[in-house]
Amino acid sequence: AGSYSDSISLSPTVKLKHTAGNYYGIFVAKYSTTGTLLSYIHEQSNGSSFVIKDFKIDNLGNLLICGLYSGTVNFGGTSPLTAPNLGYSNFVAKYTSSMTLLWAKSDVDNAGQVVSIDYDNSNNVYIAGNHYGTISLNNGAFSRTSAGQYDVFIAKYTPTGTASWLSGFGGTSDDYLADMICTGSYLYLTGTFYGTTTIGTDIYTSNGVADYYLAQVNLTGTFQNSLAGGGPDFDSGNVLVEDSNFEIYLGGGFYGSFEFDA
Repeated sequence: AGSYSDSISLSPTVKLKHTAGNYYGIFVAKYSTTGTLLSYIHEQSNGSSFVIKDFKIDNLGNLLICGLYSGTVNFGGTSPLTAPNLGYSNFVAKYTSSMTLLWAKSDVDNAGQVVSIDYDNSNNVYIAGNHYGTISLNNGAFSRTSAGQYDVFIAKYTPTGTASWLSGFGGTSDDYLADMICTGSYLYLTGTFYGTTTIGTDIYTSNGVADYYLAQVNLTGTFQNSLAGGGPDFDSGNVLVEDSNFEIYLGGGFYGSFEFDA
């Protein structure tokens, strides 16, 4: 899965070209184990930006993608979405395993930036990202205002694409999401925060410029547990992975020295 400008070759015989010239498009391609192209999705924007941020395949083999776009995108040829003038918006789209569009949403306005997508055992869809100021979902049915500058948001959709809730956290400085995964009955989030942040009822102050965090959220959007840590400089949580025993691995980076779960 990825983005392209003007044109891209998916195989020696399949080349995608934007119908309007040097604008952006996205693609998801499926290949055999020997590298033969089997099928693909191809969507186009008439704006200056169109990017896939994350991509998952749910329990039924459906494809889930999220990202950013500007201009207008007619997802699947049936669901036109238009971003605000001179701005960008977020999209969430679901396709069948045969790459037929099921639904596409652009509920999160341009105060937010979606970063990650995942699903639970019932194939509900979750997105998470960053937002500045007030973010709204589903034409204002749900809204959240950041505590300071950038905050982290999380939202849930039903398998048919109906928004269920919007949650989040943050402090008076910047808080950023890097990754989110869903395992069992919980969502796990990681990223970076500056200064002091509040995750649920837990309050953390960075040991240096910025620290990492790990947060656990239940499937109704309530924060359950968290931890944070770092050294005297910059530290970040970057990626989360789940193993076959449903244990969570966190990967990140640090500069200088580092303290874990400080």
